[in-house]
Amino acid sequence: MARSLIKVILANFDEPGAVQDALQVVGAYKHIPVSTVYTIRARNLCHRGCVEDACALLRSLSRGLTVAVGLELGVWALEHCKDAATYAADPT
Repeated sequence: MARSLIKVILANFDEPGAVQDALQVVGAYKHIPVSTVYTIRARNLCHRGCVEDACALLRSLSRGLTVAVGLELGVWALEHCKDAATYAADPT
């Protein structure tokens, strides 16, 4: 439930305080790591074609948080590429 709320909050690109709002949700639900907020935001930015903004987001984080988010993004990217390759495969 809380993760879904975070995803909805971070999907709102018109709200400048979306990341801060999502971090407040994480503060209320201690079982969700802070890195989740930044991972979801970076993924959303990449999906929108805003890769430079995603990189700027990563550069703004502490080293430890950057590593955690980078690992999560790496796993996501590998899965995303694997799925894309599956759907793009020539069935003949």
